[in-house]
Amino acid sequence: MGVLRGVLVGLALGPTALPGTAGAAPDASVAVAPTTATAGTTVTITGDCGTGVAPASAASGAFLAPVPMTVVNGVLTGSAAIPAGTAAQGYTVTLTCPGGTTSASTTLWVVSVSAQSTPSPSPSPSATGPGPATGGGGTAGTGGGLILAGGVAAISAGLLLLTRRRRT
Repeated sequence: MGVLRGVLVGLALGPTALPGTAGAAPDASVAVAPTTATAGTTVTITGDCGTGVAPASAASGAFLAPVPMTVVNGVLTGSAAIPAGTAAQGYTVTLTCPGGTTSASTTLWVVSVSAQSTPSPSPSPSATGPGPATGGGGTAGTGGGLILAGGVAAISAGLLLLTRRRRT
């Protein structure tokens, strides 16, 4: 009975009963948006160092200087310009939390302007050509008459059965 009571108390108290876990800060996290950008554009960096944390900083070889991160609605936020002429490659972005003991990293991909996908213009419709190929569908095409005839036949058969039941 004593062992069972100990197990139940341990489950009720959960991790607060374990030494070293009460008040432990969660791991840091960082994200960059967009994750792929061209030189000369600005990216937004968001992160988390735990609750009640003072501002932190983010650094990368893609930025001229460390980026100060401020708390906005409970989320660390900052923005950084990628200088024109920055080489196209992956750059590590590291968020360093106050005290320097906790950090998180992610990758920012800088690409050349030609590597960014640009939508190609759609071909203009021909004034004399056929209409768009929209597919046949279930009732489109030449079988429409057969479907209509089948529907009429089914309704007629139902009405015939209904009238025969009333006579008997």
